[in-house]
Amino acid sequence: MKRIKFGVGLGLGVAAVVMMALMLGSPVSAPVFPVMGDAVPSVLAVGVTIPVTDIVIGGVTPAPFAATAAGNQFLNDGKTFFYVQNASATIITITPTVTYAAFGLTMTGPSVSFPASTTKLVGPFPPGAYNDAMGYVSFNYSQVLTIWVAAFRIP
Repeated sequence: MKRIKFGVGLGLGVAAVVMMALMLGSPVSAPVFPVMGDAVPSVLAVGVTIPVTDIVIGGVTPAPFAATAAGNQFLNDGKTFFYVQNASATIITITPTVTYAAFGLTMTGPSVSFPASTTKLVGPFPPGAYNDAMGYVSFNYSQVLTIWVAAFRIP
C-alpha cells in the first residue's frame, strides 16, 4: 500500500507547478508591496491612511488622529502596532480586516474591546494574514466618536 504524505509533499507539488510554469514561460508574478515611506496614490486606499511612526530609543510621544467612519489603514510590515485611545464613555470594538483565505473560506479578524476611557496597543499584524495587495492593514470601529488612533513601528 502506498502512503500519500500531505504537508511537505503538497508544498513540493505546488513548488513544482510554479517552477514548471516559470520554465514554460507562463507569466507568474508575485505581488509587489510598497516600502515604508513610499508614496502610494490615495485612490488605492480604503478608509483613511494614517502615517506610521518609528519608535526610537529616545522615545516617541503619541500624536493620534481621529478615527474615521470609513475606517483607517496603515502600511504594515509585520512590526507595526496600532495605538487606540477610547476617550468615550462607552465600550468600543475595533476589527482588523483579515485578507487571508484558506480552502475558499475567508477568515474574520478578531474584534478587540476597549472599555470606556482606555488606551491599548494592538498588534503586530502578520502581513500574510492582514495586508491587502498594497501592503496595508485596515480597521473598522463600532463607533468613532472620541476615538483616537496612531500606528507605531519597531524598526
